Amino acid sequence: MSWNLLILVAVVAAVAWFVWQQRGKSAAATTAPADGVAASYDDYRRLAPSNMINGKLTCNRCGSNLLRQGGGVASCSSCGSALYRL
Repeated sequence: MSWNLLILVAVVAAVAWFVWQQRGKSAAATTAPADGVAASYDDYRRLAPSNMINGKLTCNRCGSNLLRQGGGVASCSSCGSALYRL
C-alpha cells in the first residue's frame, strides 16, 4: 500500500467523522420552532434538554453558556442566535 493511498483513506475517514458529528448537532436545532425561538425558558429546556450542563443553560447551536437577555428575547452572546422569548 502506497503512502498516497494511506493518506487519502485517512482524509476520507476524517471528513466522514466530521460530517457524522455535525449531523448529531443539527438534530437538536431541528426540534426548535419554525422561527428558531422557543416560547419560554421552560419550552427551551423541554426542546433542548441536553443543553442544560451543570445546572446552567447553554446555546443549542454553539454550546456556549454566555447568554444575554434583551428586547424580550434571550440570545447567545457568542453566536447571536435567539433562544427563547422572555
